[in-house]
Amino acid sequence: MSRNPKEQKPPLFRVFDRDPDRHRPVDGDYVQARPVRLHRPGPWRTGLVIVMALVAAWVGLAAVLAVSVAHGLATKLIVGAVAMVPVLLVYWFTARVLSVGVYATDATVRQNHLLTAVESDWADVVDVRRVAGPVRLLGVGPKVAGEQVFVVLRDGSDIATSITTHGADFLLRPESYDQAALAVEHWWTGTQGRTTP
Repeated sequence: MSRNPKEQKPPLFRVFDRDPDRHRPVDGDYVQARPVRLHRPGPWRTGLVIVMALVAAWVGLAAVLAVSVAHGLATKLIVGAVAMVPVLLVYWFTARVLSVGVYATDATVRQNHLLTAVESDWADVVDVRRVAGPVRLLGVGPKVAGEQVFVVLRDGSDIATSITTHGADFLLRPESYDQAALAVEHWWTGTQGRTTP
């Protein structure tokens, strides 16, 4: 399958967004404009984030110790600035790992990857398919036989989602994989009445 949807930088936060706005009006005029995460982070991703948060804490402690043993204000400022670089990188990377997933509004669907995001209008989506084939173990490991959800676009390209049977959110959790796949399918079918080709 070809891949040619528009790419953009993903947001760092709102990684736990899954439910529509609870303060929305309960009528057919409501429009979901805020991105909603279609599946929660799984235990493998959550475990990795916890380990990375511990690493970030230790790196932060090392930075504080480095600043405290430095002599002179100028030296402390220089050491502090240099030591903050790895601290900020670890925290940034942790947030990026946590934000990987599929997000939707009434107008668009977006796949957040580790460093980029791919977004398309629902009006350009012609199908949501589960495709059997090789998928990466935990999203980064070797390829194994499995199944992955693809959002197929009108121009023949597609968005390969992170919803796979062996992904970091769904490994050994087939029910969660099915629920996430159905969420994308239902969101697409639900927007068809409100979008125009």
